[in-house]
Amino acid sequence: MKVVDWLAQGLEVPPLSSARIAAEADAAFREYADLVGEETLAPIEVEDIAVSLLKLSVGFDNVKDSFDDPVRGAIWFSRCEIWIDEELHPSFNSELLHPFFLTLAHELDHWVLHRHLLMDQDGNPTLFFGCDSHLIP
Repeated sequence: MKVVDWLAQGLEVPPLSSARIAAEADAAFREYADLVGEETLAPIEVEDIAVSLLKLSVGFDNVKDSFDDPVRGAIWFSRCEIWIDEELHPSFNSELLHPFFLTLAHELDHWVLHRHLLMDQDGNPTLFFGCDSHLIP
């Protein structure tokens, strides 16, 4: 697995205000509510938002050993994929359900807040990056 830290490569990620982040989250929840035909209430269906609304794949692998830091998830913008460390797989350890959902939500945040830096409106790369390249969480 090729690991590319886009920040170290010079990609500037502008800081976002709390209000902007909240507005983006609210917009995503409204879109999801329109998709499923009902208001989005807790608990939030994070996996369904990833797959049904955002059209992302979610998979499991030994993610943490691919990084120098103890990373539990990563997103591949070019392949529209999120990978979560296999130790967090809900069917293997139900006690780690909260960290699984937190990690998945964190990666979804990258997609919602930053995909415009790497992709155009049609999902085409705006920067060259290979299929195995991803943004370090």
